[in-house]
Amino acid sequence: MKRILIHLIPSLLIAVSITHAERVKPDAVVATFGDVPIHAEEMAFHIRDHVALVAVHFKSNHQVDLSGSKWIEEIGGETPVEMLMDRAVHSCRISKAIQLLAVEHGVGEKLPFPGFAEFCEQLNRQRSEARSGNRILHGLVQYSPAQLYKYKLTNMRNHLRDRDLTKDHGQRELDARAEIEKKIAAMHVKLDSEKLSILIAHQVGAR
Repeated sequence: MKRILIHLIPSLLIAVSITHAERVKPDAVVATFGDVPIHAEEMAFHIRDHVALVAVHFKSNHQVDLSGSKWIEEIGGETPVEMLMDRAVHSCRISKAIQLLAVEHGVGEKLPFPGFAEFCEQLNRQRSEARSGNRILHGLVQYSPAQLYKYKLTNMRNHLRDRDLTKDHGQRELDARAEIEKKIAAMHVKLDSEKLSILIAHQVGAR
């Protein structure tokens, strides 16, 4: 993955300086996994999830508080933005593998990207109406897009794991991991460095 990511650093130098001047639209394709487009709206969930984790790593291991240009400096043999993108892309690959497998096996539906925020708003309206009508609701009454995304993915993964209940839980978990890893391995990753750089710059600049 590092060979794919290393060319992002020059782009990040430019992107950091234009963080407040340019945005990547949610429907922009920032990567492709195989023939599957990955939109900025979805990748942003994974970048946001790992920004704080990467910051904690550098604080704990290198006693460095990440801000501004620190994200693109090599610190103790590690570069924060490389680690952030490596983790975010890998996390997104896992999520996309789960989605694809869930659809293939008929235990989940394709998540609506782009347009997930609007999908979440519509679902929240329906849930508000259901609550007003005293109908039973499972899960939260209202979801943020990030919460709904994780909720959907968790359900899909559980359904994938539990397709064959004749196996014990441990074996089902091992089988699910192997299936997901095989799907990930088959994905050829192509990144749009310019769009990803701007997307990352906005996320690290928001801290």
